Amino acid sequence: MRGVTGITKIRSFFRREEPVYHFPENTRIYAIGDVHGCLDPLKRLEERIMQSARDCRLNMGVIFLGDYIDRGPDVAGVLEYLSKGDFAGLPTRFLMGNHEDILLEALHEPPLIREWLRWGGLATLASYRVAMPQGSDPVERDQLIAEAIGAAMPSHHRDFLERLEVSIQLGDYLFVHAGIRPDRPLHKQSRHDMLTIREAFLRSSRPLPCRVVHGHSISFEAQTTPRRIGIDTGAYATGRLSSVLIEAGRTEILGVGPEK
Repeated sequence: MRGVTGITKIRSFFRREEPVYHFPENTRIYAIGDVHGCLDPLKRLEERIMQSARDCRLNMGVIFLGDYIDRGPDVAGVLEYLSKGDFAGLPTRFLMGNHEDILLEALHEPPLIREWLRWGGLATLASYRVAMPQGSDPVERDQLIAEAIGAAMPSHHRDFLERLEVSIQLGDYLFVHAGIRPDRPLHKQSRHDMLTIREAFLRSSRPLPCRVVHGHSISFEAQTTPRRIGIDTGAYATGRLSSVLIEAGRTEILGVGPEK
């Protein structure tokens, strides 16, 4: 027994304690994962959030975690719906995802069109009724696609994308599309990492300077750990669109599944 007790003490001594993360008092935020052109689940999730918020007396808001475009069936409809500026009757802020980022870059640098198409851009072209050019060489094709999608996208959709934020911090909670580099303080995080990081963030066991609320990395169920909350449940493939309700001392996953 003495030996077991000694081992327990050694393990306890080397156990890495997680920081305590504080969320602002009298505040409730609904964070929403990657929509990817899935308008119907988005509208059903809005109804769930409205029901949840109905009797709440806290200061409430909504934060979208990026990736509104590509892969899903109604990208234009999603951007039209969200560009009104609020959601579920609540003040709403919108983060940039890596899909919006590369599309905006590709409009100015057409060679990036090829990479954007590999990420699911064909669904966005189809949603705006942009046909793939025929009989052109790759360089000319990229230029034609960039010009066509730029012309087909309404100006208020483009304005919506260009106003997206990269990160939002509330108390000790950081809302960001992909995650952060675990070995860097917040003020040294790169824009690229916050939009694209995956394994280096997900697999690290290092204590983080804040609790990170993110999308980008798909899981069948929303993931809630002391360090992070991941709410990309692959709506375009699974029909499951997820959000998390966050207030001081409480989190709750709200989501909708595929219609039957």
